[in-house]
Amino acid sequence: PMYIYRWDNTRATLDRLRDHAGSPFDGILVEYTDPVNGGPVVPTMSFRAQLLRAGETTRTHRHTTNTVYCALEGEGVSEVGGMELEWHRNDVFIVPGWTWHSHINRGTADAVLYSVSDAPVHEKLGVYLEQEKSPTGEISQVVPWPQTKPDHPALG
Repeated sequence: PMYIYRWDNTRATLDRLRDHAGSPFDGILVEYTDPVNGGPVVPTMSFRAQLLRAGETTRTHRHTTNTVYCALEGEGVSEVGGMELEWHRNDVFIVPGWTWHSHINRGTADAVLYSVSDAPVHEKLGVYLEQEKSPTGEISQVVPWPQTKPDHPALG
């Protein structure tokens, strides 16, 4: 398996995808995966890089997973649980599980965030849940819960 994921390859992938719509919640998002099985690099953690294009604002959502972010490029603000967290290159911030959040690139250049989350644990147990909040405050399911997996002994 691949144990070295070079940043220049990741950045080039983000650039190739920049004209795609991407995720309304994360912009252009790529996840580091194990080339042998296509799953996460580490069974319990997800490693991702996301591109927020100049002026891009993501929609507000929350999910059961905890995420740690590091700003690799650019500057912006993330609204987390009703607080604005300004970030610049090399800043680190956390979005705790089940906390409303969105990201805003307030700059005129790209912003890139690197993140690590515990999403694979939630997904494997079938307990991952994600909701979005509209500008008028309406809440809707993005990924419903529970996601039972009949072959999982704990979820029978």
